[in-house]
Amino acid sequence: MRHHREGLIVFIGSRSVLRSQTIGIGPYSVSKAAVHAYAEALSAEMVSFGVKVLIVVPGTFDTKINAQQRIGTPLPGYEPAHAHMDALVKNLANSPKGDPALGL
Repeated sequence: MRHHREGLIVFIGSRSVLRSQTIGIGPYSVSKAAVHAYAEALSAEMVSFGVKVLIVVPGTFDTKINAQQRIGTPLPGYEPAHAHMDALVKNLANSPKGDPALGL
């Protein structure tokens, strides 16, 4: 891409970076924040070569990933956080979702 002086690099981000205060998604949010930071740094580096960098931040998609997800037994003192995460996973079924087949 640098040699040809054109190109596009696409990263898949997450809205969790914008809402990282949600209990239980800290590690996921941190990993996606790293993706965002790297993409922004790479964008600044590649602009002089004519290469563009794009971060796609999709919403929730209707998949079965959380259908059987259960949070294990909480450590002492973490019962409120455990209950919150358990409710969050259960409520994902009721949130509006896109269709992964259509990419919408």
